Amino acid sequence: MKKIALFIIFLAVVVTSCKDSITEYNPSWLTALYGGVNLCNAGINQIASVNFTPALRAQREAELRFLRAFYYWHIVETWGGVHFTLEETKGISTTANKTPVETFYKQIFADLQFATKNLANTTTNYERVTRPAAMAFLARKYLTRGMYAEANNMANAVLNGNFGYQLEANYADLWKMSNNQNKEILYAVNYSANLTLNDLYNSTTNVTGHGRGSNNGHLHFLMKYDNLPGMLRDTAL
Repeated sequence: MKKIALFIIFLAVVVTSCKDSITEYNPSWLTALYGGVNLCNAGINQIASVNFTPALRAQREAELRFLRAFYYWHIVETWGGVHFTLEETKGISTTANKTPVETFYKQIFADLQFATKNLANTTTNYERVTRPAAMAFLARKYLTRGMYAEANNMANAVLNGNFGYQLEANYADLWKMSNNQNKEILYAVNYSANLTLNDLYNSTTNVTGHGRGSNNGHLHFLMKYDNLPGMLRDTAL
């Protein structure tokens, strides 16, 4: 059971990342991630004034906190102890702070713990995060920080929580276009068949988007180079 629990941690949120390539070749990621953080900060700090029922307000705040944790995790794992804030930036700011890595993770854990307590177990909107997805992501964060017992317990809570998730019997079935929504996926970006709705540029919500929209995620990946003469992959740099 422990092996399965640890396996689900890695399946919790599938993220393809390469720190060197993101930092050197895709500086727009930094802008996009901090833009996401700022939207989350704005929503979290203003949600009390929105005319929601208490239950819906807690769920929407939990969604925002999950996303903020997701963005800040990418930031701190890629660039280390850089700028950190829980306040909305409303105008041009020419200053930044250098923040300890532990400050990032303290907030990441707090946001994910809030999310696991206030998200719904299921959703009819496939793109919305759920409680088991937040639990699995929290398990992965525990693993990142060497908190192995907590990681194992949280992953087992997902496995044994009767949420309906299970591994595909045939691994190759994960890549079938007819199987985009299956019981192995905990959380996924739900792209639309209408390409103008995907990654469309917006000066507020998506400053790194494309002018014509469409799924441009593949543009963040670099070509394969370590099969060329003299080109070696050095992950120690």
